[in-house]
Amino acid sequence: MSKTAKKIKDKIVINKIEAIIYPTHQSFVFKIFLLIAFLFPFVVYVLTLAPTVTLEDSGELITAAYTLGVPHEPGYPLFAMLGKIFTLFPFGNIAYRVNLMSAFLNALAALFIFRSFLLILEDIFIRTKFWKEQTTKNIKIFSYCIALSGSLFWAFANKIWEQSIIAEVYGVNDLLLALFLYFFMRWRRQTDELKRRIFFNYVCLITGFALTAHTTSAMLIPILGVYLIINERKLLFDFKKLLKPILSFFAGLLPWLYLPFASLANPPIDWGNPENILNFFRVITRHQYQSQDVSTNASGSDIFSFYFKELLPDQWYVLFLIFIPFGLYIIYKNAKPIFHFVLLFLLMSIPVLSYMTRDFLGNVENQSLVSVFYIPSYIMMSLLICVGMFYLVTAIMPKKLFMYICACVAIIAASSSILKNYKSLDMHKYYFAKTYADNIFNTLPQNSLLFINWDPFGFPLNYYQFVEKKRRDILVLDELLLKRSWYIEWLRNYYPDFMQLSKVEVEGFLFAVAPFEAGETYDGNLIQQKYIGMINSFIDNKTKVGRSVYFTYFPVKDILRNNNLEPQFSAYKYTKSSSLDSTITDQNVNVKTFLDPKITHDRMANYLMDYYGNQYGSRAEYIEKSGDHVKCIALYQKAIQLFGPFNKKSMYIKRRLQQINQNL
Repeated sequence: MSKTAKKIKDKIVINKIEAIIYPTHQSFVFKIFLLIAFLFPFVVYVLTLAPTVTLEDSGELITAAYTLGVPHEPGYPLFAMLGKIFTLFPFGNIAYRVNLMSAFLNALAALFIFRSFLLILEDIFIRTKFWKEQTTKNIKIFSYCIALSGSLFWAFANKIWEQSIIAEVYGVNDLLLALFLYFFMRWRRQTDELKRRIFFNYVCLITGFALTAHTTSAMLIPILGVYLIINERKLLFDFKKLLKPILSFFAGLLPWLYLPFASLANPPIDWGNPENILNFFRVITRHQYQSQDVSTNASGSDIFSFYFKELLPDQWYVLFLIFIPFGLYIIYKNAKPIFHFVLLFLLMSIPVLSYMTRDFLGNVENQSLVSVFYIPSYIMMSLLICVGMFYLVTAIMPKKLFMYICACVAIIAASSSILKNYKSLDMHKYYFAKTYADNIFNTLPQNSLLFINWDPFGFPLNYYQFVEKKRRDILVLDELLLKRSWYIEWLRNYYPDFMQLSKVEVEGFLFAVAPFEAGETYDGNLIQQKYIGMINSFIDNKTKVGRSVYFTYFPVKDILRNNNLEPQFSAYKYTKSSSLDSTITDQNVNVKTFLDPKITHDRMANYLMDYYGNQYGSRAEYIEKSGDHVKCIALYQKAIQLFGPFNKKSMYIKRRLQQINQNL
């Protein structure tokens, strides 16, 4: 045999050895696993789904979807458009339908995560001794089980589940991240050039869509870019091959166009009024949040520590976290390109994000805000857990029966998160936001003016007023948003007669705040002066015609002036009188929902309990001064129930009750 012929023969042999034949997945069994990957989380989500509007951003987002409006920055166009589709379903109230969208999208994401994890497991372990010595059937069943366990670890992680049972933007983003992972893994596996191009176009398209879904998805750009530099440098220098992917990426950004067109219709939710180019870019770049002073002494390392000490252990039982380092090591050892991708994903979704959010760790409210930003990281953490499980089982070359037992144990282990998180996340009786809104609507007189200064106090009212058309006569003003010119314009569109009465003061404020919004030199004292003057004008114009004004908070002295705030159980009434209105009772105020120990309380429900505790406790103090001890004792006792027996305020009230009893 000639040397040339021998080289050709050797090359053929080498190619046969190096050729990788991946399993095909078209069997009935595989389809059953796909169905389980979707249905199992979906059923659990539906069982724990909130029945109506919740606190946080829920009311605003649902209203924006129902009315095709623009929710808070960056506008979330995909959420609004998809949410509108779900509002058309013929069952449940509008809020329930949009809540259901979150459950559906995250369950669908779990399906694609299962499919992605299966692809990754094959890439990592297909060259191992285990893979070569086991039958194809055994390998498939075991791989399906471990990939399913990984998707269930993700689906039942505390924060994923929490966002799957309320109207929130993370369902849309989670599905897009899952699709990105799936198409990325399909792309990198392809040997056919045409299919590679098609899947890479999908990757770029999904990246564009993800940017319109949530700000944290911007991390996909550096992840993809650095991966290409490390593993696909030739593609970066081939402009013809890059042209379609670039166009696909920009096509994915097209949902942004929804914002100006939606805003032109002047919907009830029109955050930032993105009708012109300046406002449009301010909305999509979260300009308002960038200008807020949220700075603290926290460093990126503080939040990095916060993630590993508090957030990560909160997702699953700590026992399962031991699989993470095993998984990372095995990926590094067996599949370097996948390791590069996973490492880039983890770097962007944990330490880089920690640095970017370092100014938000100053209090519990901001910690909660930061916690949802880390949701993308849980995809990779779930992957590492299932890779670690796969390795630890297959490393011992188990027999068929033992391998199947381990596969079942892995699924049970992933499902154990249900036991860990079910009680704290079950929201099927969550009516706190509805109760709060009903209390406002049942007690405030016609054409009242209500000031709120925090989203949870305003967004539920947005929903009930503009979606369910309840008590539209009550004018709800957000004190914080009154500092924004777009909000003033929105009020002019919806309440022209009311705004016309304060035309001079409104124009004065808009003139003062214009330099600040334009990024020019401004007079902060003048802005504050005109701002206070405008609010006082709103109050005075209402009281002049005999209408009532209420607050859900204590305004600054310049707004309160020489007036009082009378606690009337649902809100504080702005009044010139120093004596209580004896006709006010709590007959139309319901706090039983808050006192029911069988209903899961989240932090916002607890905050509202504290709010009502203050209402009852403050009114009891007024009544105590008037000498009606019987009535004040009853109110004090209700306040203790709302605060909780070990709250500092409860301790103070108990001392007051002791003094009252001693004096009787």
